[in-house]
Amino acid sequence: MTQTNCLIIIGMHRSGTSLFAGWLHRCGVRLGEDLLGANYTNPTGHFEDNDFLRLHKAILLDNGLDYKVQDRKEITISPQREDEIKRLVNKKITKNKNELWGWKEPRTSLFLDSYLKFIPSAKVVIIYRPAEEVVASLISRERKKIKRRLNKIAMLKDLALQKLNETDKVKMYLKVWDEYNSSIIETCEKLTKDQFRLFSMQDIVKSPGDVLSNIESLVGKGNITSTDINQIFRKINKDEYLIEKSRKLKEEFPKLLETEMKLNALRSISSPN
Repeated sequence: MTQTNCLIIIGMHRSGTSLFAGWLHRCGVRLGEDLLGANYTNPTGHFEDNDFLRLHKAILLDNGLDYKVQDRKEITISPQREDEIKRLVNKKITKNKNELWGWKEPRTSLFLDSYLKFIPSAKVVIIYRPAEEVVASLISRERKKIKRRLNKIAMLKDLALQKLNETDKVKMYLKVWDEYNSSIIETCEKLTKDQFRLFSMQDIVKSPGDVLSNIESLVGKGNITSTDINQIFRKINKDEYLIEKSRKLKEEFPKLLETEMKLNALRSISSPN
């Protein structure tokens, strides 16, 4: 297998992966040439390589799924898709040669084992955010989409209906959060300490210097140029009501609480200090 200097960024949707990837992009990490652009839910950009995004969507669609996966056992990667993964990886390796390159696409969290078969030397960075904050952010994003799509009267009716179904939606997204992060944990438990790093979104915002030093210890000094994260960071408006509701409801999911404990443990052991 060809050696390559590859960094894979993973994490559940709305966990801060775009912020982190945008920062590393400005620090000189090659994250692709055809990147998913900015929109009203991510105004500074997604920094997702569309080659990986299209493939991951296709794999999920093969299984009748979208990104809201609640049981990854429902995902089967066909031999054809496995070959597409291999060809895509080889294309990126050839394109980037000895440069530090990688990609960010949250669905990679569900397929990481498949990629590591073809890039066993890859380094992995996991970004996580508390389940209640992710759930609140996902529901808030949905509401933004509704506001843009519907006229005022229709929007109010739709939002009222969403309010009625709010508890079910929170529970659904809590399951999705758990599924993504459980998949990440299973893969990382097979990796050595020098293959991965795990940061919370708060780590990135509050201690960017420490995070960058930690990344340098993972990929090697000289591969990253320090850049001020404040160039892309913007204050996050949180829906405290939804956060509190999600926090209370997650107590009904003991497996999710166990997943949180495992993430915090991995965060501790992945630090080089």
